[in-house]
Amino acid sequence: MTHPRHRLASYSRYQANRLDAAGTSRPGANLSPSPAPVPLRPSPVPEQPAGASPRQVFPEPARQTPSVRGSQTPSPRDSGSRSRRQWSPERSRTLRRYRFVVLSLGILTAWFGATAFALWRQGDHLERQLAVAHANMRAALHILGELGIERPADAMIYRTERPIQLNEGPLQQVMFVPAVRGGSVDARLTLFNGSAMDLRPDVRVVLLDRLGLKLGEGRLRGDGAGDALRAGEMRAYHLRILLQRAVEPAWFTTALVTD
Repeated sequence: MTHPRHRLASYSRYQANRLDAAGTSRPGANLSPSPAPVPLRPSPVPEQPAGASPRQVFPEPARQTPSVRGSQTPSPRDSGSRSRRQWSPERSRTLRRYRFVVLSLGILTAWFGATAFALWRQGDHLERQLAVAHANMRAALHILGELGIERPADAMIYRTERPIQLNEGPLQQVMFVPAVRGGSVDARLTLFNGSAMDLRPDVRVVLLDRLGLKLGEGRLRGDGAGDALRAGEMRAYHLRILLQRAVEPAWFTTALVTD
């Protein structure tokens, strides 16, 4: 690139040459020759011939210095590998999450399969036990039929925790409650005196097993002065019946004792 001072010297010399050329062409120009301009500073720029048009000096383009190998622009391959190295931890975490989800689904599927198989085995076992129980019940009913054992006379079906309507004279209903420790049964008797005279209750309750055999017996006696049932009065009495065997009753009978 040409220095600005060199440009100024070239331009001054160019102007002087033009003036010299113009003085020689006019008449009387040689009478008073103009002094030659003193050059400010020698310039390495070559002189232009007289009458030539000034040449515009353009700055030289800056030369691109070769860059160091380490400072070169990264190639697409290098940038791609760098981006892969940058996202590799995130990809690793994503892959670990996917593996965890797949492993969890596999464990849940195996657990559900094992549970379903265990339930199926248990249901099959219960079905076999039920079939055996039905077969035993049919055999017992067949034996009872051969023995001629039917419902005992004047007996009613034994039920617990529910009142059973009787409507036998003053005896209206009865409700049985098994004892907590077993071995006995509590009976709640409800009596109503519909006569015009006082009534002293005397009731006998007998519990029977399925074959009609006696399991236990209880008797309610109103011998006390306050136990008499007045006319038009309804009262509940409690009676405990001891069982002779550890068998659940199937039938029961009630009776008013007159003796």
